[in-house]
Amino acid sequence: MTRFHLGMLLLFLGLSAHAVCAETPKVSDTAELSYVDTSGNSKLRSLVINNLLKYPVSDKTGIDWKINVLYGETDGVKSAERYLTELRGTHQISDRL
Repeated sequence: MTRFHLGMLLLFLGLSAHAVCAETPKVSDTAELSYVDTSGNSKLRSLVINNLLKYPVSDKTGIDWKINVLYGETDGVKSAERYLTELRGTHQISDRL
């Protein structure tokens, strides 16, 4: 695992801790961490990190921030790598829509 991956992991854990310790009780955070290390005919190692932070600004407005990280190695060679972040703002126009 490179320094970059370790840095991403620490950032992810820091964001999760900040959301849990935040004074605003409205913030919700969902985090997933998966690590797989197998051996046999081929040696496979993968790391997956997912995080979804939801912050309702008001009854009709909200902000969602999603972070996904995937890294995989097969026989010591990088075979998969993906980094994704998504920021979404929502606003309910009326109760009927």
